[in-house]
Amino acid sequence: VLSLISLLLTNFISNSATAAILIPISIETANILVITPIPFVMAVAISATIAFITPVGAPSTALVYSTGMISRRRLVKTGVIVAIPALLVILAVIWLLPVP
Repeated sequence: VLSLISLLLTNFISNSATAAILIPISIETANILVITPIPFVMAVAISATIAFITPVGAPSTALVYSTGMISRRRLVKTGVIVAIPALLVILAVIWLLPVP
């Protein structure tokens, strides 16, 4: 759930701000569940880098959008098509990695 929130939030504010907001929440969530916070923090931090849906999220996306060759609708559609599988891959890799 925190990864999905991170994915959505990072498209409207910077990646660093998203991580700064959600990492303390993920650490506290792990502490409440009495488990190691490493997978939670990894999931939030890496999900914060998936800013493909809006031009606000990442400078590279803003650069592509500023050319005027891509409509906002197409950018959002393509961003969602890329972001959802990327999030699933991130979660699968974090799930499969051994936690110290």
